[in-house]
Amino acid sequence: MATRHRGFPPFIWPSVHELTKCVQSKPVLADALGDATTVLGVMGGLAGDGIAGLTSFLERHPAVRGILIVAVYAACPTRRNDLMRLLELQRRSGNDIEIRVLLMTVFGGGLPANCLVGTPHSGTPPVFVFGPTVNFNWVNVDPSQVNLAFRAPPAMFDEWRKWFDATWHEATPLTEEIADIPELVPATGSPEAAAMWEDYCALCANLERKQRVIVGEDGEVCNTENADGSEDRTPTTV
Repeated sequence: MATRHRGFPPFIWPSVHELTKCVQSKPVLADALGDATTVLGVMGGLAGDGIAGLTSFLERHPAVRGILIVAVYAACPTRRNDLMRLLELQRRSGNDIEIRVLLMTVFGGGLPANCLVGTPHSGTPPVFVFGPTVNFNWVNVDPSQVNLAFRAPPAMFDEWRKWFDATWHEATPLTEEIADIPELVPATGSPEAAAMWEDYCALCANLERKQRVIVGEDGEVCNTENADGSEDRTPTTV
């Protein structure tokens, strides 16, 4: 299976080729932020492969300064070992990497969004990498998620910069004590609830299209066929 290189922003991921498994997904930070001098932002649910990918990116780009907030909540995927790895990365970098931890409440407020911004050399617009996918594509991407990488106008970056400054001051500097996050796990639902969800998934599977998504070399999605044999046209077909 081939790996498709995205090139420079703008782009989205997963692309239609990645979504339909025509090509292998690959980490996005090098594509999006490879020419940045400073990377700022917030990441939620950061763990495992995400920590490894972020660490690898920063180590391969030693000239990049990182100013990062890790959003955490009760029973989130981020564990003590993850925060300790980030703490060690911060210590090795001297003053080049600063990391803080931001507490958030997910009940009724949604999950944290990932947003990294790379400020490149003067004269080039900053790059925003924004989306809901945990670990920025270092884990499997859900088909309901779309992530964006794009160059932003100065006015947008200036407003985002003010928001980030305020959020940074709400966060807590990462220390060994702060890295000792409780090892909680999400509550398990009842067997009845699990069975109800399995029934619903089976219903949705029975109503799936007869033909899987077909994508051309240019990324255009072809019309498919419904279970009754009728054509299911793509909604943006002209």
